[in-house]
Amino acid sequence: MPNQALRIFKTIADLMTALSMQPVQLGKCEHCDATMEAVDAQFTLYGMQTSWTVKVPLCLRCLRQEGT
Repeated sequence: MPNQALRIFKTIADLMTALSMQPVQLGKCEHCDATMEAVDAQFTLYGMQTSWTVKVPLCLRCLRQEGT
């Protein structure tokens, strides 16, 4: 069972790494239609550091306005 769990985590990490290498298209904010850059995320999972690009629906200005 531990080996199977390790294989699953490695598969997930490999998938996230593969997805992060795809070209990123800039999005538009759903509220103000501003062109947005993608957000680079990094994390460490059981000693394997990986990163990927995350698309967000709102620009930082609109996110701040919604948070207040």
